[in-house]
Amino acid sequence: MKYTPRHYAKALLEALEDVPKNKHEEIIDNFLKLLRRTGDIKKINLILRSIRQVYKEEYKIVDVVVRAARKLNDKFVDDIINMFLKKLQIDYSDINKDIVIDGSVLGGVVIAFDDNMVDMSARRILSQIKQKIENNN
Repeated sequence: MKYTPRHYAKALLEALEDVPKNKHEEIIDNFLKLLRRTGDIKKINLILRSIRQVYKEEYKIVDVVVRAARKLNDKFVDDIINMFLKKLQIDYSDINKDIVIDGSVLGGVVIAFDDNMVDMSARRILSQIKQKIENNN
């Protein structure tokens, strides 16, 4: 039976969970030997991505990227992230935040998390206004 990257990810994470930290290196070495033996080492990038995803799901970790034209107040960023996660009913226990200063945003913010994006940028608002004006002509 062929295993999917997700199967491998779950198996490795479960194996690591059941042993003391000083045994983790040995478990990972054995895991890599198994992948070589089965020929699935070629899927290592997919497996690594799956490990990250399964870990995030299990521990309810959300990756959030906030793009803005300038540095934002930390409390403002936290408040807006929490507001959107609650509004979209995303259950989480921890947030990995990445705040990016991006001159192309002009003003406002663009927030991306998991498969969601909220664009509250001046560029988007101006684009919507332009489209409405063009549609009315």
